[in-house]
Amino acid sequence: MSTTIERPVEAAHDLKPSYVPDNTVTDEKRAWCAATLADLPTVITFREEPVQVGRDPRGTQFRMAFTIGVTPGNRFRINLLAGASPSDLKHAEELIELAKSGRFNPDIWEPSTFKGGRSGWLLDSFWAWDGKHDVNELRPCTVYGCAKDFHTYRNGEFNDVHESAERVDAEFYDIDVSNFEDESRWRPYICFADEIPEGPAGLKVLRDAANDFDWLQQHADHLNSRLGESGGVK
Repeated sequence: MSTTIERPVEAAHDLKPSYVPDNTVTDEKRAWCAATLADLPTVITFREEPVQVGRDPRGTQFRMAFTIGVTPGNRFRINLLAGASPSDLKHAEELIELAKSGRFNPDIWEPSTFKGGRSGWLLDSFWAWDGKHDVNELRPCTVYGCAKDFHTYRNGEFNDVHESAERVDAEFYDIDVSNFEDESRWRPYICFADEIPEGPAGLKVLRDAANDFDWLQQHADHLNSRLGESGGVK
């Protein structure tokens, strides 16, 4: 589901006339990308600058919600602008996959020097936009104990779940520790299989589940105490 973006965005100046990017992929370029880019990891960071939108003389709308940097032998880095959505992140990840497959051309990826003197390339461009977008917005996670790096927000309100890395995945039950940012804060949640053994074997499953639940409840209590002490900031 998509809708008109509701977060205020910074309007960019009118853009130059649209151009058709060079999507040529040669065997030589494909081989270079496979050797240089294909195995690089991707990290995601957030910037304070807001998402920008603009319009070219033909009336086509464009949007810039991220930049992507890459340094050979190091990594790709997606820099999400404030207000970027899950669809923006997906588009950035698709551009990285295209680059790794050989579509890595200088009209999009420009040579750049990053902090620390590393040389690489930067993708810093607008992409065609129909004026509609996800209502969800991505923001970095700051809650102590959460294993996720970022979450979705809807109209400024948290619209996701914090998850602890501590969990139990047993044969007949799973227990995780989650925080929905409601009055319950951090707490364990248990889910049993549709069928568990009968008799002594079933009783053992229930005893093990009770012990594991108690252990994760103690972990949740610890996380909640950190929320009380410091606001739960990572």
